[in-house]
Order: sequence, then structure tokens, then C-alpha cells
Amino acid sequence: MDLDTSFEFLLEKPSTQDLESFTSSEIMSFLAGVFDAEGTIYLHRKGFGAGFEFSIANGDSHLINLISKWLGALGYHPCVESATQDPFRLGYFSKGMILRVSLFRSSEVCSVLGIISLRHKEKISKRDFVLRSVCGVETRIGKTAIHDWETLILGIRNERNMFVEEARLALQDK
Repeated sequence: MDLDTSFEFLLEKPSTQDLESFTSSEIMSFLAGVFDAEGTIYLHRKGFGAGFEFSIANGDSHLINLISKWLGALGYHPCVESATQDPFRLGYFSKGMILRVSLFRSSEVCSVLGIISLRHKEKISKRDFVLRSVCGVETRIGKTAIHDWETLILGIRNERNMFVEEARLALQDK
């Protein structure tokens, strides 16, 4: 069996009709996968406290609008924004538009993070931090939680930098 061709089905992009006919279980799995690949959790400082944002960014407007529709159907209040990017940022011409669907309400961020099943280590770490430090608590995020978040983000960056350096050295040794 040729491994390269045995997984070609993973490269196929689902059709609009396929996506729009997903069951609620398939929607949640799809959201988790897209969030693992294209999403992030941001910390926004607000006065003396802070709040978290659940966000998914992608250049496919249909996908972002469909995710927004799904989140709305689940009772959330998604916000869709667009921004321009340098179309040559990847070293070749690509679309210069990026769209982002986000949740800002603390209860909604907690809810969606509590129900999607993630696999990406960085996303799991961020989700667990938010669920542990914020969700179910009605008070604002204090300075200690902000410091702990910044420490988590620094650890993630350091780990990423270490992997990049290991890859660079491995390529250099070839």
C-alpha cells in the first residue's frame, strides 16, 4: 500500500453542500479541527482586568461565514471581521484578505472551549488555562491570572523556537 495515496482523501476540501448538511456532532468536530488548525485564544486587557477571545481566522469567506452561522445557531454571538494582509507575505502572491470569526463574551468563550474536543497541544494548554482560571467565576481576571497567561504564552513561544532551531540544525547537518 502506498502511504502517500492512501491519505489523499484528507486533501479533499468538503463541498459547500457537504458542510451545510453536517449534523450537530459533525459541526462540533469540524469546529474543533478548524480551531486546532486556524484558531487561537487571545487575552485582551480591559481596565484593571482582562477578557479572553475565541477566534478562527481564514481566507475563505464562505467557511468563516458558515462557522459564524453555526456559532449563532448554537446561541453564541459571533463577530466577523476582515483585514488586509501583504499578499506576498508567504514569498509568493496569495489573497491579501483574511477573515476572522470571534467570540468575546466570557460566558460564550468558556462554553465553546468547554464543548469542543481539541488535539493541538498549544490550544489545549490555552483552553485549560481559560477554563481553570476564568470560567464559572464571575469576577474579572486579576493581575496574577494575567501574569500566569503571559508565562504560558512565553513557554509556548520558547518551545516553538526550540523546535524551529532543532529543525534548522537538522537541515544544516544534512
